[in-house]
Amino acid sequence: MQNQDSIDPREIFTLPVETCREALELERHRIICLVGAGGKTSLMFAMARELADFGNHVITSTTTKIFKPSREETPFILLRKGAGNILKAIPDMVHQYGHFTLVERRLPGKKLKGVSPEIIDGLGALDEVEHIIVEADGAARLPLKAPDENEPVITSKTSLVVVVVGIDGIGVDLTKDYVFRPHIVSELTGLPMGEKVTIEAIAKLMIHPRGMAKGTPPHATIIPFLNKVDIPDGFKKGRALAGLILEKGHPRINRVVLGHAIREKPVVAVLSRKEDA
Repeated sequence: MQNQDSIDPREIFTLPVETCREALELERHRIICLVGAGGKTSLMFAMARELADFGNHVITSTTTKIFKPSREETPFILLRKGAGNILKAIPDMVHQYGHFTLVERRLPGKKLKGVSPEIIDGLGALDEVEHIIVEADGAARLPLKAPDENEPVITSKTSLVVVVVGIDGIGVDLTKDYVFRPHIVSELTGLPMGEKVTIEAIAKLMIHPRGMAKGTPPHATIIPFLNKVDIPDGFKKGRALAGLILEKGHPRINRVVLGHAIREKPVVAVLSRKEDA
């Protein structure tokens, strides 16, 4: 039985878009945060590559931690610590590289510490930078997660939050071996610990006020990105999950993207509540 805010499945449309720029409406947004699990880092650099190829100046960063990216992912890594007035250095950097990654400092184990939300918001005020793409939480490389009380670290001027979910999280056991913070997932979805993760549970986690998009600014758009749909039955499962998310009628989720972030063309399909979106 549908609630009063739910959407008739017949009102869900497949859009003819093929790029991240179109699918995630990137040209409308300056500060973009990625949250969730199952491919955030790969998607962040895929988005940045596409925007830079189109001629935009792009900074990738994190407000938490990331593994050191390869040269294929980013042409340059700028450490804020020791760089002086970082906001004054940015214009020359983006004109030189087109896209680079900004972090605070190096950490043991090939990880990089992210910068503060205030630094990210400061970057958003620079005319020389079209897009700042930020990884705003961690998930220990698992396909599904729920945030704790201190996550995600989304900046106040973010206008787009992309919530990433790995389709390979459907059907796994709700345990710490497969899900980051499974006890919170259980609390928010009502799914008992140890049970198989269902499409319904992930859809609930996506739209719950304390779920994966928790802390999204009230003015920001939310777009789920269902990753790894190239696995066996992945597209079928992804389309079913996308439809269910849209049917629940979240006021700031009007489209869901299906894709595989590590491929040259990450976008496979886009489902929308608006036929001409």
